[in-house]
Amino acid sequence: MIRCVALITNNPAYSLLSLPPDVLHTVQGSALDVCLCARDRIHVGAVLHHHPLYGNFQPRHQPFRTLLVSDGEGPGADPFSLQLLEEALRVFGKDAPLLPEDVPAIMLRDCSLLDFELMRRTLTLSGLLEDGVSAPDIRKDDPAS
Repeated sequence: MIRCVALITNNPAYSLLSLPPDVLHTVQGSALDVCLCARDRIHVGAVLHHHPLYGNFQPRHQPFRTLLVSDGEGPGADPFSLQLLEEALRVFGKDAPLLPEDVPAIMLRDCSLLDFELMRRTLTLSGLLEDGVSAPDIRKDDPAS
């Protein structure tokens, strides 16, 4: 099991899970903002536990991003984690970030579900998610759904 420092996300579905409050770090903004937040943590010693460009989706196609970081071996930046994040940030810098509020409501749930499913294995291996847990539906409280 990974000793988790933070699950950094802009996906509202994760707030519907029973995650420890000190683990869940919700970022208001774009997927780029999530990557920048993770980079800041890596600079002070956190380690990234998966590729930040998971799922082979360009940032302009997916408004949500979720990253899992944990304690590193020391106080300095983990070179491999930092390299992965910097490469991802170059990709993110090619286009304007897609904000969740810019996505049609009918597609927002699908984008959230996709981000969750792409993170499922990492979260299960980390001990944050039990096998068989369904993806939270971010439209549950939406009277229009």
